[in-house]
Amino acid sequence: MAAKRAPSKRARPAEAAAAARRSEERRVYEDRSFDGARLSNVSLRGLVVDDADASGAHLENLALDDAVLDDLSAKRLELRNAALPKARLSDCDLRGARLENVSLERVRISDASLRGARLHDVDLSRVVVTDACIDGLVIDGFAIDELVEAARRAAEAAPARARRAAAAKPRVQKRSSR
Repeated sequence: MAAKRAPSKRARPAEAAAAARRSEERRVYEDRSFDGARLSNVSLRGLVVDDADASGAHLENLALDDAVLDDLSAKRLELRNAALPKARLSDCDLRGARLENVSLERVRISDASLRGARLHDVDLSRVVVTDACIDGLVIDGFAIDELVEAARRAAEAAPARARRAAAAKPRVQKRSSR
C-alpha cells in the first residue's frame, strides 16, 4: 500500500494563478448591512456595493480603487487614510460623515447627500459632483487658493471674451437710399 504524502504548503502555479484572478474580480455586495462595522488595512479594488447600510462604520487605511457605491447609507461614517481613485458614488447618504486624509481623485458623485459632512485633508482633484446636497459641508485643509485663482481668471477673461465676440460679429452697414 502506498503511503499518502502530506499536502504541500506551497501553492501550485495553477492554484496561485486562480487565486490571483479571484483577487482581481469585483466583489459585489447587495442589500447588506455594515452598520457600525470596523474595517482597516484592506484593499477592495473594484468593490461594488448596491443598497447597503454602513452608518456609523469606522474604516481606516482602505484602498477602494474603481469602487462602485450605489444606494449606500453611510450616515456618520468615519473614513481615515483611504484612497478611492476613480470610484463612483450614486444615491449615497453621507450625512454627518467624517473623512480625514482621503484621496477622492477622479471620483464621480451623483445624487448624494453630504449634509453636515466634514472633510479634512481630502484630495478633491478632478472630482465631479452632480445633484448633491452639500448644506453644512465643512472642508478643512483644502487648497482653496487654486479654486479662487481659477475663478478670478475666469472673471477677468469674461469681458475680454465678450469684446472678442462683439468684434467677430459681421457688421451690417446701412446704405443710404438716394
